[in-house]
Amino acid sequence: MKKQNLLNLGEAIKQVYAELGIEEKILTVKAEEAFETMMGKYIMGYVETFYIKNKVLYIKIKSPELKNELSMGKSKIKEHINNELDVDYLNDIKFL
Repeated sequence: MKKQNLLNLGEAIKQVYAELGIEEKILTVKAEEAFETMMGKYIMGYVETFYIKNKVLYIKIKSPELKNELSMGKSKIKEHINNELDVDYLNDIKFL
């Protein structure tokens, strides 16, 4: 009898992403979505822009008070996003 190489669907999709070289981009998009969901509409109203580059989340906020408040909780934000992705993806968060 021949052995069959069976993968579950999730593993097969991850393998295809890796082969196509888009795994990093997908994680970036998912991390950005997780950040938006976590912050909610109210706080996102104060966010001018945000983006991820080299596994660092950069956030520009209009309100200095909110910027200060969020910077004190950046480790929790990073932890929450990484938990949502089930991967230790983000290395840091920087406020602009």
